[in-house]
Amino acid sequence: MAIRLVLADDHPVVLAGLAQVFSTDRAFEVVACTNNGAEALAAVRTFTPDVLVLDLRMPVKDGVTVLREMKRTGSRYGMVTMCVGGGQGAAGIFERL
Repeated sequence: MAIRLVLADDHPVVLAGLAQVFSTDRAFEVVACTNNGAEALAAVRTFTPDVLVLDLRMPVKDGVTVLREMKRTGSRYGMVTMCVGGGQGAAGIFERL
């Protein structure tokens, strides 16, 4: 049985690249690709994935907000978070977690 994934990133090239990489391995099944945190939450509720691959910096709802909402509602999924860039902005994100 394949590991079901929801991918969430607001950069189309990154999202397409992730989907392509996972689609080459039969151990994974991408069940949804989303562009923002609100779409990610909706996809998690709809598709009940095994793993959510989540960008921390996204519009509408950022990744930290998504993680907090999932924690608040008792959602239990494996998660991989991504934060491209760095600098002081990244430190602020991790302090919010």
